[in-house]
Amino acid sequence: MDFRSLLVLALLLIVGCAQSPDSLSIPDRVTVQLLTSGGGSGRWERASESGLDRIAAELDADVRQIRYREGFRPLADIGAGLKPPDIVFCVGLGFEATLLAVAPEYAQTMFILLQANVQTENVTSLVFRTDGVGYLAGVLTAALSGTSTVGIIRGPGGEWLGSLESGFTEGFSSNRRDSKVVIAEGSDAPWDVVQQHAEIALYACELVDVAVLAAAHDAGLRIIAVDSELLVAEPDVVVAAVHINVPEAMLRTVKALMHGDKPEAPVSFGLASGVVDLELGSALDELMDPAIREALDAARAEVISGVFEIERFGM
Repeated sequence: MDFRSLLVLALLLIVGCAQSPDSLSIPDRVTVQLLTSGGGSGRWERASESGLDRIAAELDADVRQIRYREGFRPLADIGAGLKPPDIVFCVGLGFEATLLAVAPEYAQTMFILLQANVQTENVTSLVFRTDGVGYLAGVLTAALSGTSTVGIIRGPGGEWLGSLESGFTEGFSSNRRDSKVVIAEGSDAPWDVVQQHAEIALYACELVDVAVLAAAHDAGLRIIAVDSELLVAEPDVVVAAVHINVPEAMLRTVKALMHGDKPEAPVSFGLASGVVDLELGSALDELMDPAIREALDAARAEVISGVFEIERFGM
């Protein structure tokens, strides 16, 4: 059985028999399921599992997770005889096309995709706007750097990294005259940007390469990462990181649906929401003087008030 067929089977096992085309109605005790396909770094899957736990604990929801892998049949005890879920979060690769084809048959179930940007009658997405947090990271980098050159080290990841890069570049250049952005890829990228006098680089990559972090350490390059877990794993190299609070976003979305607020567009979370933010590492404790903190506060206010805005944004 191929990947598409197995994914259709997983969706059918989740939602059970086809529902009537009545409008979406979320009960007081909500049933929430999480369908994950794996792939990538596992970061989004781990975060969504934490979100499912919060939904169960704080909303007394009936929750269940289906782990889907190619060649692996989903949990056999989930069959058509069970009540279809009210909400299904879908996390991973390969969902979108199949889901959009199947979802109209299950009008009373709301499907929510992470790392996508789609909207239909009963399919929506959680969109994390990273241009603002990127701008904040760029302002921080300009304040900490002793040069007008900054690096961006690229690697595999979602489209949202492009939005992050745009904001980062704007934040740095708005605070540095004659700024220069050096873009590099591969395990030697830290050396490439250091040779062009960069002291700090944005590591725009979801699949972290330990060789890149090791090279950054050896080259004396400080890193702004896109995964806050690296603040603990690599505290000597990673000085700040983008933090996306997926569990909070999931919880708020379920609450809104329970209150009857059906989304008419993808549910967007940016810097103002508190779901997306810049987390500072312990390495900055001695470097964060009042002037730098004031610059960050001013940059945050610019983003939230709309003074700073980039048209392009992504997941």
